[in-house]
Amino acid sequence: MTPRHRPRTAAGAALRLLLIAGFALAALWPGPSRASAAPPRVTVFGDSVQASFGFAPEAVRRLGRGIDLRMQASVCRKLTSPGCLGGSPPSVLATARALGSGLGPVVVVHVGYNDSGGAYDIPTVLTAFRQAGVREVIWVTLRERYSQYRTTNTLIRAAARRQGRRVPHVSVADWNAHSVGRPWFSSDGIHLSATGAVGLADFLRPAVVSALERTGNPPVGPPTRLALQRVALSGPATSLAADPRAVWVALGPRLIGLDAASGRRIAGPRRLPDGATLVHDGGRAWVATGAEGLRPARAFASGSSAGVVSLAGGRAPVRAGGWLWSTVPCGSQPETCTQEVMLVGVTRTGRRQFVPLGEAGVTGIVGDSRALWLLRKPAAGGQSALERRDPATGTLLRTTRLPRRSRIVSASAGAVWIIRDRVLTRAGIDGRPRRALRGVVTARAVGDEVWAVRANRRDIVRLDPDDGRVRGLAVSPRRLSDTVLATRTHIWIVERGRRGMVVVPRPT
Repeated sequence: MTPRHRPRTAAGAALRLLLIAGFALAALWPGPSRASAAPPRVTVFGDSVQASFGFAPEAVRRLGRGIDLRMQASVCRKLTSPGCLGGSPPSVLATARALGSGLGPVVVVHVGYNDSGGAYDIPTVLTAFRQAGVREVIWVTLRERYSQYRTTNTLIRAAARRQGRRVPHVSVADWNAHSVGRPWFSSDGIHLSATGAVGLADFLRPAVVSALERTGNPPVGPPTRLALQRVALSGPATSLAADPRAVWVALGPRLIGLDAASGRRIAGPRRLPDGATLVHDGGRAWVATGAEGLRPARAFASGSSAGVVSLAGGRAPVRAGGWLWSTVPCGSQPETCTQEVMLVGVTRTGRRQFVPLGEAGVTGIVGDSRALWLLRKPAAGGQSALERRDPATGTLLRTTRLPRRSRIVSASAGAVWIIRDRVLTRAGIDGRPRRALRGVVTARAVGDEVWAVRANRRDIVRLDPDDGRVRGLAVSPRRLSDTVLATRTHIWIVERGRRGMVVVPRPT
């Protein structure tokens, strides 16, 4: 931090002198001891704000659990040029070039308070990281106490967007937003107390764990303990659905909307028509209003009739390949359907297609962008049939036989998840089932995550979708139901008594 931005309190001065006197942080903070497997290495670059970990061993412990944590935090460090205050610590760029492959697969960058926006050269640093073999970069935003820090944050977010899927992947850890209103800072609103250092460690931990998992190098040791909060409801929840940023709850005949990040009410209550139900297509919430079809829950709550989709009389729809799909009895549908069940696809523009399915009923339907999955009723004494269909046409592509009593629960990333006798099983595009975890009553796949509720109905676990390993664990104080939904930021699970929900943050 430059002299005009240094804290003016006695505590701040003492902190500055202590840090300048020579915290050799990389030497003082060795990674955790190696047990059966070597912990993955993570390098954290920081200036005097990140260097607060030097007087907060609890922060080091929380962030470094199961990780070979290497701190590169020095007072007055800059991104690409030598630091200030006489000590001139080497820049992030120079240090990255010097350490090379010793950085490890994941790097955290929490530097910028001593840089001007014009000199904050992120692309050059990313090139050095790539050459060193870094695969994931977590870039921490700055506290916007001065306009120059707002400019720097804009550069960070823009760089992450430009980087896209290129290596190293860049994710933004928004410390500026997370730290608003927290009592963690000295009088300058930037430097941290010991409590603030722990808050920073807890904030960074999920992002670091998620980045390590994406590289295939999770922390060693027991699963990460996940935070959990409870949202009380004013009545029993009869159904639940979610949009990316909102959760919609039917409390008997009343519909309310909750903010997906905070749980704060944002809409309702609004009375549902007689016979109407709240349904979820895997990514969007709908109110099914009988013969009228489907209305977006957000539009219904505001009194708008926009976005109605004519799809009624069948199973709750699922989204796959840009279509909403449902199964319905033939009934009064086109004459081409002469058998008992048909698959109906509808777009938002009203385009429709019909796929006859034959007499065997459908016990489950799920989908994602890569596949539409149907589970068909078994014939007498036979097995169930898992069908993978083209998500754009409904055409049958593959059939896999499954044991009776199997039930289909979720799909994501081209895989379907099935439960039988409390065993969670994954089937990929090839249709081959692979056991993932025992003792599961329900599960929800979202992106590259799988969340499951164990048979005790209290443990919520986050699984690796490839090897089934438990990566995270949260424990509910109340027993849970089978209703699990995912929003962009959280997992929502209705309690068994349906008068509350537990909410678990998803990794950033």
